[in-house]
Amino acid sequence: MVLRSDTYRDFTNHSGQKLRATIVSATDAEVTLKREDGGLVTGGISFFSKADQTHIAKWREANPAQYTY
Repeated sequence: MVLRSDTYRDFTNHSGQKLRATIVSATDAEVTLKREDGGLVTGGISFFSKADQTHIAKWREANPAQYTY
């Protein structure tokens, strides 16, 4: 399964608020999302619903961090 980094989806927090965005980057604790208006949002992964946390984890597996030395 390929998880494209330019696919927008609805992310939901524990209060039910939604944010339409795509993942730009993610660590084991934080995710940076790009909203449809181009703005960036960075927050703790635990802030999001369990389904979103699973999606972020799968995105990280499909998009491992790349290091430049």
